[in-house]
Amino acid sequence: MAVTGLYMFLHCWRSQLTLTRSHTALALSLFLPCVIAGGLLTIVLYFHAPDALWMMPGLWSMLFGLGVFASWRLLPKITFWVGVHYLIAGTLCLMLAQGEHAFSPWAMALPFGVGQIVAAGILYWTLERTHGEK
Repeated sequence: MAVTGLYMFLHCWRSQLTLTRSHTALALSLFLPCVIAGGLLTIVLYFHAPDALWMMPGLWSMLFGLGVFASWRLLPKITFWVGVHYLIAGTLCLMLAQGEHAFSPWAMALPFGVGQIVAAGILYWTLERTHGEK
């Protein structure tokens, strides 16, 4: 998160377009509440309900999905399905990653990895690719 935040700050600082700055600020204001909620939820569960910590990968995935839904209007419309992926993955983690499977690295790596790869592919194919232009 620190590297991404630093990159965004430097990109906005160097940008000559005020639209870039306002869009970045808007995107952050839409996505940041889910990150804050995830952090607060982690602190509360860690200190007051440590026996429920097994739920964190699923809850984080669901919160991340809500963050994607909150900001998808600034992104390509197909990004909506990335949010759907995170909600479904979070639900499956809550259903399946219990008992001996609690804290499995796959419960965090698989949903997050697949979601990030799909999001990167969507952004590449819709925003970065030149579509045959020179």
